[in-house]
This record gives sequence, structure tokens and C-alpha cells, in this order.
Amino acid sequence: MTKTPDATRRSDRSRRAILDAALTLVGEVGYNKLTIEAIAARAGVGKQTIYRWWPSKAAVLLDASLALAGDAETEGGWTGFPDTGDLAGDL
Repeated sequence: MTKTPDATRRSDRSRRAILDAALTLVGEVGYNKLTIEAIAARAGVGKQTIYRWWPSKAAVLLDASLALAGDAETEGGWTGFPDTGDLAGDL
């Protein structure tokens, strides 16, 4: 008897990998050089998987930031986004 893969679990793993890859890459290369192709390659998914869930890299990064903030809040460690007085640097 073969077990059917749980598509929900697989989707959650892919989603988490995409969000993690987006945050890592934006830190490495910056927003202007970040591409959906690079996110997909780092996450181990196809570009179509990303575009199925998000319309742009900005939308991916927004969700990644919200997920990061939610994770930190549940762990009691997130104190908010930095405010260094340099908006571009903070973003």
C-alpha cells in the first residue's frame, strides 16, 4: 500500500523555504538585484510555484517580513522594525 503525499505539508514546506530564501537573498544582494529566479533556485522550487502564490518579489518579501515578525512575536523576541533615522537603510 502506497501512502499519498500530504500536499498541505509539502506546500507549507515550500512556502517556508521561499520566504526564508527571500529574506536571506535580500540581505545578501539587496532588493534591486533580488529576482524571483534567485529565490526559486535558493528555495528549491520552480518560478511558477512562487508566481502561483505571489504576484511579485515585493509581495514575497512582505509576506516573509510578516512571517518573521509573527515567528518572533510568538517567541517573545521581536521588538519591532528598526528606526535608525535612515528610511532606505531600515528598509
